[in-house]
Amino acid sequence: MCIATKFIIDEINQSIISIESLSNECFYEIFDYLDGCEIFQAFSNLNHRFQQLLGSSSLLFKIKFHRSTSEDILINNYQEPIRFNKNQIFSIH
Repeated sequence: MCIATKFIIDEINQSIISIESLSNECFYEIFDYLDGCEIFQAFSNLNHRFQQLLGSSSLLFKIKFHRSTSEDILINNYQEPIRFNKNQIFSIH
């Protein structure tokens, strides 16, 4: 590989932003648009950083129940996030 090609590849690699480079505040903004249980299901046990984010007192969960949701689904999908994050729940609808 010639030096010019390597330089261009290095420039491209440096300009690519990965999700890991986002600040915690950006994640809090993104999470503000999502249901608390969906956040928990998507990001819990992903890695240490997300575990810290999910446990942070800066993150408040908004949980939305849908009228069409069956009792089994409520128990399976919502019980664990509510139990582990009860101090961080901002609202339940």
